[in-house]
Amino acid sequence: MAKRPATAWLLLGLAIASCVARADITCDYEACVGLGEDSRFYPSIQSALEAAAENAQRPWRIYLPPGEYREKLVIDQPSIQLIGAGTEHSKLHFDAYAGQAKPDRADTWTTWESATVIVRAPDFQARDLSIENRFDYLANDARAKDDPARIRHSQAVALMADHGADRMVLERVALHGYQDTLFLLAGRSLIHDSLVTGTVDFIFGAGIALFLDSEIRMRRRPGEHQPLGYLTAASTDIANPHGFVFLNSRVTREQGVPDNSTSLGRPWHPTTQFSDGRYADPDAIGAVLFANTWMDGHIGEQGWHSMSGWAKDGTRIAFQPGDARFYEFSSTGPGAHSSDARRTLTNKDLDQHIAQQVLGDWTPGIPLPPLTEAGAYLPERELAKHRKQWPQLRLADTLKGAAVATHTVDYWGSEGLTLSADLYLPDGVPAQNRPALILVHGGGWRSGSREFLAPMALRLAAQGVVVMTVDYRLSREALFPAAVFDVKRAISWLRMQAHRYGVDPNRIAVLGTSAGAQLASLVATSSQVPALTPPEQQPGEAAAWALVNMDGVVDMMSEHTRQFEDRPDKASAFGLWVGGRYADRPQQWALASPLSHLDDHTPPTLFINSAQPRFHSGRDAFVAELSRRQIDSAVITIDDTPHTFWLFDLWLDQAVSHITHFLQRVKQADKG
Repeated sequence: MAKRPATAWLLLGLAIASCVARADITCDYEACVGLGEDSRFYPSIQSALEAAAENAQRPWRIYLPPGEYREKLVIDQPSIQLIGAGTEHSKLHFDAYAGQAKPDRADTWTTWESATVIVRAPDFQARDLSIENRFDYLANDARAKDDPARIRHSQAVALMADHGADRMVLERVALHGYQDTLFLLAGRSLIHDSLVTGTVDFIFGAGIALFLDSEIRMRRRPGEHQPLGYLTAASTDIANPHGFVFLNSRVTREQGVPDNSTSLGRPWHPTTQFSDGRYADPDAIGAVLFANTWMDGHIGEQGWHSMSGWAKDGTRIAFQPGDARFYEFSSTGPGAHSSDARRTLTNKDLDQHIAQQVLGDWTPGIPLPPLTEAGAYLPERELAKHRKQWPQLRLADTLKGAAVATHTVDYWGSEGLTLSADLYLPDGVPAQNRPALILVHGGGWRSGSREFLAPMALRLAAQGVVVMTVDYRLSREALFPAAVFDVKRAISWLRMQAHRYGVDPNRIAVLGTSAGAQLASLVATSSQVPALTPPEQQPGEAAAWALVNMDGVVDMMSEHTRQFEDRPDKASAFGLWVGGRYADRPQQWALASPLSHLDDHTPPTLFINSAQPRFHSGRDAFVAELSRRQIDSAVITIDDTPHTFWLFDLWLDQAVSHITHFLQRVKQADKG
């Protein structure tokens, strides 16, 4: 959840904009008013919702400045949008639970009405906030079963999509609860780049939902439970071919959740009133698919679990996971066990589960990848992939206690989107004229996070270099050349802020890893190319002082590169970034090739390569051209390494040493 829309006081020109303001919430009044003549302040979110009825013909955006909002909301108007300032800053919460009496004492909330937010209208959207149910589940769960103070009906929902909800979008949202966190009873939902936490059946219901690039986190739970908890409890109607689809996501756990303790889910047959009695719905045949999802070691070997329900004759029966529609495709990680109980789909079977079919005729504004695409780039996946060949492999740590100060900044914002970066500032080094290095993460131009380069950033900063790890728009968000513009904007921003952070504005280098190295190389070689210059900049404004390419391809036009990036039988990450295959977009491929732009303005360049030849494509021609132009260059190949060697402590310190020596050499050459 790295990228976030600008908060209320940054967005302009919206059709309707309302900003919640409370005495304990900081909000810049004049800037909020500057949103337009329709902007208004309301004392609570509820009062802003009530005003939406007067403007039902247009989206009603409610902005939540940083703060805590204790409210219980029902969204019964279409096109309501809740937009916060980030999941750690704007927090909406309540603490109702199923067995709790309502304020009028006439009845209890029940699971259905316990939610902090209940959505009963179409086109609801939430972005950049947390929605929580803060009922103290852990304290209640720790009580003995015969303790009279123990609450029996402890379900406590954070968000519910009720009847009437459809086309719900959650983006960069954190949903926190324990039992029954996210109740998707009805409609279609897209949950993107978000976090859902809980313990028992915490994603459940009969709705249809696509979880894309999201994290599903198991929380600690006291006592002896076997299993400790269940991620899902789907009750999908047999008439619906799709239920919950998790794509390119992560199944993680809090510290203290043991190995082999958690189930992917169980089949929920809700007790329903029929003409011949009240019993478990026989048509609730749950459908859940985990595709390209990384799973930590808490997921049990059997994967799924049974769930009991009431039979028509009044007895309890156990519904088995084998009778539900529970599947996996390309699971990875310590929890991705091979078992007869864990059914997997083939590529052919997967055709009916493509994202576009899951959501039907609804086309949300977020680009949807094919399910057969490789899973999102994650350090944990890389570790699992390479540990067999290098048993001693460990992910590099973040050097806790290092003499480095860190700050998060927003370096660019426009059209409702803010791009962020992390600054790493050396402590104890004179805060003036320090070289700076902008780090660009990899991930096939389609996934990845600046956080993955934190271990490298800390080590470089400890050597006296100011480091900036940056977000940029991935191909799911915007096609080429948007990412090129973003990195150039980061260079320009740091140059403008140079005095504040003790940076020499003439010594800002770029470093990239994998796809990020291709991107960094393109940025460094194209400083004078108008087509690759952000519209607010002049050519040359974002020129780099030096370039470090860590296993990034620099010739996208070569036959060797296109063997991997232009295959008709496999989705090409590069093709998805530039908008099509080479035959369809040859000019775009050429424009996105760093070697095409190498000129006298290209900075001194260091290549640090793995032992994998695929990622050396174009390097030798690049170095030869630099030599012809009398531009400094160096090539380091670290033997016996996987492609992503910089993620691991076995090789990271060696790579950092090469980088710092190269930057020092370039600096000395400047003086000479």
